Amino acid sequence: MIVTINGVETFVAERGVADAPPLLLMHSIGTSSVIWEDVAADLATDYRVLCPDFRGHGRSAATGGAYTTALLASDMVVLCEALGVDRVHVGGLSLGGLVAQQLAIDRPDLVASLILCDTGLALTPSAMWRDRAAMVGEGGVAALGHAVFDRWVTPSFAATEQGKRLRDTFLNTSADGYAGAAHAIADADFTGASPAIDVPTLIVVGSEDMATPVALARELATAISGAHLHIVEGARHIPSIEMPGEVATEIAIFLRDIPLRRSVA
Repeated sequence: MIVTINGVETFVAERGVADAPPLLLMHSIGTSSVIWEDVAADLATDYRVLCPDFRGHGRSAATGGAYTTALLASDMVVLCEALGVDRVHVGGLSLGGLVAQQLAIDRPDLVASLILCDTGLALTPSAMWRDRAAMVGEGGVAALGHAVFDRWVTPSFAATEQGKRLRDTFLNTSADGYAGAAHAIADADFTGASPAIDVPTLIVVGSEDMATPVALARELATAISGAHLHIVEGARHIPSIEMPGEVATEIAIFLRDIPLRRSVA
């Protein structure tokens, strides 16, 4: 479905029963809600799963200029309001994980729990993200070549039809969307703000992740009180698409004991 959020036509994939406890899952830079499709399908029996495309990604309209995690978090707040959701489990991968942290800090009344996948308190170096924004601004996402995509999934998965679809999603990302999101990543740093996060937190990371390695996940788990870390063996940066069954199972186990009233929608 398409929802207008802060003036931007935004695509949201929704699965599950409308009055089930809501679960918001956000994607990484250069991808879209497709990275959560299989996980969402597994969880839809018990949850109302909402998978939006960030502005400038997937089927959502793009806006120009630099984005911030605060802007993207604001988009998610308006989305929840539009869908009648006043309390939600929040998950995010990479960029989505940064936005999830921003949401937990800005709107603790909204966020019931956090699922942070293949992300960190900050994704450095900032200069690299600004360089990528400049490259994409000049030549589109294709200017990044294989350097980005090859770090997302293992070579064997990249050769599958699903892997090819993921590559197409990347190549179809708008230059404005990628560049804007790259600036958001460059500016994001929750090192000092992490003590303010006070909700149950699950941290998931692929054991072979080169983009946001296990060391970043361990740092995140130490910074957020009571966080639980799960390592997906053999996966790279996007285990939600490479090993969705394991990711869905861990999320289901994690959420099972966190009470959340059913959606008001």
